Amino acid sequence: MRPGSCSRTRQGHRSRRIGRGVGLRRVSSNGLGSLKERNKQHLGATLMKRRVLIGWLLHTCRDVLAPLSIASLLGIAHKLSNLALYLVAGIAVGAGAEALLGNGTPPAFLPLLGWLIGLSLLKGVLRYGEQYFGHKVAFKALALLRNKLYAALAPQAPFNARSRASGDMLTRATRDIDRVEVFFAHTIPPLVSALIVPLIIVCGVGFYASAALAGVLAAGLVITGFIVPLIGLGRTRGATQAATQERAYITQHVSESVRATGPLVAFGYGTARAAEMAGLDVELGTALAHSAAAASWRAALKAILPWGFAVLILLVGLEQVAAGTLEFGVLLCVVLISVPAFGPVLEVDGFVSGLQDSFASAERLYTMMHAQPAALEPRTPIKLAAGSLGIDIEQVSVSLASETGSNTVLDSIDLVVPAGSSLAVVGGSGSGKSTLAALLVRAMDPDSGVIRVGGSDVRELALKDLRGAMAMVSQRDHLMRGTLRSNLLLANPQATDEQLRTACQCAGLGDWVAKMPRGLDSALGERGAKISGGQAQRVALARAFVKDSRVLILDEATSALDIHIEELVMKSVREMAAAGKTIIIIAHRMRTIRWVDQLAVLEAGRLVENGTPRALAQIAEGRFAALLRREQESLED
Repeated sequence: MRPGSCSRTRQGHRSRRIGRGVGLRRVSSNGLGSLKERNKQHLGATLMKRRVLIGWLLHTCRDVLAPLSIASLLGIAHKLSNLALYLVAGIAVGAGAEALLGNGTPPAFLPLLGWLIGLSLLKGVLRYGEQYFGHKVAFKALALLRNKLYAALAPQAPFNARSRASGDMLTRATRDIDRVEVFFAHTIPPLVSALIVPLIIVCGVGFYASAALAGVLAAGLVITGFIVPLIGLGRTRGATQAATQERAYITQHVSESVRATGPLVAFGYGTARAAEMAGLDVELGTALAHSAAAASWRAALKAILPWGFAVLILLVGLEQVAAGTLEFGVLLCVVLISVPAFGPVLEVDGFVSGLQDSFASAERLYTMMHAQPAALEPRTPIKLAAGSLGIDIEQVSVSLASETGSNTVLDSIDLVVPAGSSLAVVGGSGSGKSTLAALLVRAMDPDSGVIRVGGSDVRELALKDLRGAMAMVSQRDHLMRGTLRSNLLLANPQATDEQLRTACQCAGLGDWVAKMPRGLDSALGERGAKISGGQAQRVALARAFVKDSRVLILDEATSALDIHIEELVMKSVREMAAAGKTIIIIAHRMRTIRWVDQLAVLEAGRLVENGTPRALAQIAEGRFAALLRREQESLED
């Protein structure tokens, strides 16, 4: 996060989020009414979207469907065994009551005990199997979703990934996937049980007792399991989506605050930043409150209805006993199993509430995983030429979306970089230099024009081949948490220690590595927190040197180095160019790139000068000459 971004006002923070799709401000300002209105307007689209999401989830995690079916069947058997325990107890109580009334003999104790012990053991085994396969489904679904997410994000990187907030991406990869797992492990099995188990019980009551008792029980099960969960469902749908998005904002806020601790303390913005966090918590609470009120009513009804219908069954049954159409022992059995019979349908409300979160998270995952990659793999890639690679940029134009509309970043650029030669690209901030570098590695494709590497259109080359032939170092390359060795080996896992030390020497890290007690195994910390900014840039340079690619692209990769170290690095780069490597340097210091074969000056996305550094420096009114004078004046000051 830029230090300057700490000074955003709370109002600006709110308006920015409103534009991001969920409309949290509308939730907190207009309240529940606006949520209901929006839900009515988009109900059809939501239902269609959910059908798409369900189909996508089932297809993505189709490998869990077999164990999911087993878990569902075991869940049904477990619930039926539980009811069988109540039924055996009811039969025993009924027989005992009939014996007391002089209408029969009391039940035998040992057979009754045997049934209870056997059913209890069976219930335990079935429960274990249900939990085993249920957890297998849960963890397998988590693994599948995370692997699929990574596979979908990889083609979008790095250009698309940079346009997203890191905290939001982290939330989708962790919390959202955890919530989607609920759809498989905690939704489908309870739903199957809620449909099948009550049906078996109602049919059994109707067959062995009476149709009237079966009707009362069926009415109670339907009301409790399928009508009560719908209370407030429409009112909470928007609130659930809002809460999911608000959690992503909170994660991003915390992530930025941790990374920007230094600037926040230095500018005295800590208290205001904490106030922003408190405001986010209030907004999350507001969104959750809408669903909490309806959930409270549902919980109260779920506690009352099973017992209420049990009493109603008893009253109806007593009338039938008095009329002589029903035995008292049978009535006791029905009453005893009526309350536990509500168990499967009581779970419906739990997974319906969780299902709202699951669908909200699934939608966020679906959106990110189906985003169009900035560069698509060719259907039939051609082979990249061997040897040194030349680069031909022909009439390339790029426009990027901005808050004010489309912004032209590059306009009809023509450049030719012969194989084994060097090119430096200079220009002011926003002139399109970094975009040009991104085009070369196909982090994005141009709107028009062609880029050829080794004589082949880059869009016809496999991304793996193209990027494998190139090494690119940006101004702020990411360092993984780990050691210097582990970060360098990312570029070339087969590199020897000698190659690693040579690369460090070329990047100006040789003396530092030699002084460190652990040498190449020195820890760098998260994002290189244990080393300076200049050292982090040199590690990134060494990593590129380890790769030993055919094309080296340096995108202001020495901006944090002092002049002495930068000259040392450039000396190494010159030696690589002399050995036949194609070099492209995007520079901010003019003095260090005057050795290159060719220099291009960009201004507002257009190529305004192109030639050798010596020739361009002699054009008194030229752009490059002006940049040289400006740099000289800054050094003299």
